[in-house]
Amino acid sequence: MGAERLVDGGRLIRDLRRIKSAAEIALIHYAMNLTLDVHRQVRALLKPGIKSSEVVDFIDRRHRQAGPDAGSTFCIVSFGAATALPHGSDGDQVLGRDDVILVDTGCRIDGYHSDITRTYMLEAGNSAFERAWWIEREAQQAVFHAARIGAACSSLDDAARKVLAKHSLGPDCRLPGLPHRAGHGLGLEIHEEPYIVRGNDMPLAAGMCFSNEPMIVFPEKIRDSAGGPYLHDRRGRDQPSRSLERTLCLSRSGVSSRRS
Repeated sequence: MGAERLVDGGRLIRDLRRIKSAAEIALIHYAMNLTLDVHRQVRALLKPGIKSSEVVDFIDRRHRQAGPDAGSTFCIVSFGAATALPHGSDGDQVLGRDDVILVDTGCRIDGYHSDITRTYMLEAGNSAFERAWWIEREAQQAVFHAARIGAACSSLDDAARKVLAKHSLGPDCRLPGLPHRAGHGLGLEIHEEPYIVRGNDMPLAAGMCFSNEPMIVFPEKIRDSAGGPYLHDRRGRDQPSRSLERTLCLSRSGVSSRRS
């Protein structure tokens, strides 16, 4: 076979991976539930004075104990101003009593990824943080309501940005605001199609699985995000995941949401 007969098969593979089967969705559910339980254990662990490296090690051990032999596939633990950096910061950090906390981690089950981010504080009463949290929640709900079979991926990103603009954030990718996309596909790769981002006219279809995480970045202050995947059911059956605050199931008969 000559080189002229070889073609890039990437597009074919991406098309196949984009639509998940019931078995694939079950694996993602399982992985997500494991990681959510680890997040709950982390919240109970955190105390002022703990180092971010200690938390990363704890998360890896808990993932391994839960089943994934490889432990965490990735883990970002940030405190304070470092939470405004999308991929964390170099060096170890020590948690202060009034610091914002960001934990972003996942594992892999039979090749399928989990990916959950949580942002919170140890104690209530920080009005600026609470305002950012509620704006983030509103932006996520806007993505949820925009998600329909046939809707362009870009329309979900637009819905999130419209909410932020209403609260004088942005506009577009300006900071403070949303500098990135509102979500990404999840499966055999941690980031795969469909990408919930401006300029992507790909229509949503039953069986797609993607995160809903329109992060809000306040430079040198905080990044607020609470991401997890939304599952689009090809058969019209509900596919709840206890690993999410909300699960979106998109079928040909409509959209349902279940709090987990």
